[in-house]
Amino acid sequence: MIKENTNIEVIISLGQKIVKVPKVVGMEEAKAKEALSKEDLEVVVVEEFDKKVEAGIVIKQDVEEGKETPAGSTVTITVSKGIEEVSVPNVVGKPQADAVKELTDNGFTITATLTEQDTTKEDGTILKQSLDAGSTVEKGANITITVNQIQQLVNGTATINLKSVLNYSSNGSGNDTNQIGTGNPKNVKVKLVVNDDTIYSENHKENETNVRASFSGVGTVTVKLYVDDILKSTKQVNLSKEQTVTFE
Repeated sequence: MIKENTNIEVIISLGQKIVKVPKVVGMEEAKAKEALSKEDLEVVVVEEFDKKVEAGIVIKQDVEEGKETPAGSTVTITVSKGIEEVSVPNVVGKPQADAVKELTDNGFTITATLTEQDTTKEDGTILKQSLDAGSTVEKGANITITVNQIQQLVNGTATINLKSVLNYSSNGSGNDTNQIGTGNPKNVKVKLVVNDDTIYSENHKENETNVRASFSGVGTVTVKLYVDDILKSTKQVNLSKEQTVTFE
């Protein structure tokens, strides 16, 4: 029991301390922590890559500046890690599908796929890459790869009507000034040259109408017909698919 006339000290609570959250976006991480701690605020730091803001700078705060909050509250700040960089893998010599997967898995953007032919390498493998293997670049960087594409040989057939080509006539008629002869047919040497390669050289009667020879090549080839080593005709043949060229 308290005696009469005893002095009693009464402490009245002012309630929970309220503070204003300062702006820390744009500050260096250490200074941001210091500014928040001065206001009796707890700080949690998370990091993320940012292409525009250099590493170590605060890019976000989860409690906006000027907001009143109880002292001891937690403010989460996001600090830039700068540009995310990756090492360029070496995909030369790898199959195209494997190379594309590796590059895309590492965040590269394949902007072009070129083709070249190297018969010493496997078809479909990577011959070149535009970024040096082992170099460090920004994640998402563009890269061009060159794939080995060995063109397949396509077959062609040449049919030769010697009788027509030589304007042969058994009765001596004919208007070709290059006519080899009339009367009894004689043997002539028929030669076919595809580009620079002789692919056929055989003797035939000059009145034969269906001399056939097979050849192969890639793309457009030049086929030349010689009779007794005299050039009689030249033709261009597109071997995008099997073709027959006729000399008559």
